Amino acid sequence: MADSLTFFCVLRAGRKYNAEHVARLQASVARNCTLPHRFVALSDVDVPCERVEFAHDWPTWWSKIELFRPGVADPAHRNVYIDLDVLIAGSLDAFVSYPHRFSMMRDEWFPRRANSSVMAWSGDYSFIYEEMVRHPLRYRFRFQQMLGNVTGWFGEQALTEYALRARGMPADRIDDLFPGCNLTIRSLPRHARKTVDAAQMQRALFVSFQGLVPKPGSPRQQNSEFIKQYWKR
Repeated sequence: MADSLTFFCVLRAGRKYNAEHVARLQASVARNCTLPHRFVALSDVDVPCERVEFAHDWPTWWSKIELFRPGVADPAHRNVYIDLDVLIAGSLDAFVSYPHRFSMMRDEWFPRRANSSVMAWSGDYSFIYEEMVRHPLRYRFRFQQMLGNVTGWFGEQALTEYALRARGMPADRIDDLFPGCNLTIRSLPRHARKTVDAAQMQRALFVSFQGLVPKPGSPRQQNSEFIKQYWKR
């Protein structure tokens, strides 16, 4: 059934991303996934796909916690979340067919920590959302980025990992399930593809831009042939 697999993204107005990022991610998913699926954006602006509105005014990445709000993701189906600055470099069919319980990327700078640029899950994880609802200010302070630069835990990805561990069900690492699937690029315009060899790209499913680096669609990335190849409608 088409609705047994759903891809999600999150777009909140006023940041570095816009509806064009949603359109290009949706197109990239369609090119790289042959399985029937839905594509849904949690957003407070018009987007070129199915849209779910936010229920809270949680800023920046904290909005991603609403992925686990009851009624958003179907716990009986397969759900995949992808950040708007992630490029899809290969077929997703095997990845989305894997029986993910709850999987997250590994953080580039803190390998013991999880990164939420790509997540995949099936089941009811509304307890993550409920934890944020109960203590929104506490967690925003506890997992603030300034402290996270030292501890490696910051933002909603830290709360997600914390809530899972508290339940005795830590997230699996996508990098372990699919070795070489995530290629993290700090900055591409200066060197384009010179640091990316063919062997890496053969295994890569995702190209992620973790950290404070120029994102796809930014002026500094407009001349990157690498981005032109993968970030398109």
